[in-house]
Amino acid sequence: MPCDQVITTSVELHVADRTLLKIAAEKLGMTLVGTNTLCTKSGTQIVIQKDKAVCRQEDVELVNKLRVGYAKEVVKHAAKKLGWKVTMKKEGSYTLKKGY
Repeated sequence: MPCDQVITTSVELHVADRTLLKIAAEKLGMTLVGTNTLCTKSGTQIVIQKDKAVCRQEDVELVNKLRVGYAKEVVKHAAKKLGWKVTMKKEGSYTLKKGY
């Protein structure tokens, strides 16, 4: 394999709201450049294409963290919009209650 070849992979990432993606990315120390590229200070780039994140194989873990962070932001946003209170029971498990 040539030494200048970079192997990339695609990870499903359904993004309906770029603002929430930006918030999740910033919490991971990433910056949204334009509408489709996420960058870290170390130079890692993740490109969002349709419903997939394209990145190097070694950055898949970061994309998975981004997916979780984005999902958290979606839950918070929806709860706020509907007037619900969100309580995290454990990592990845939430309780929603109507009203504050």
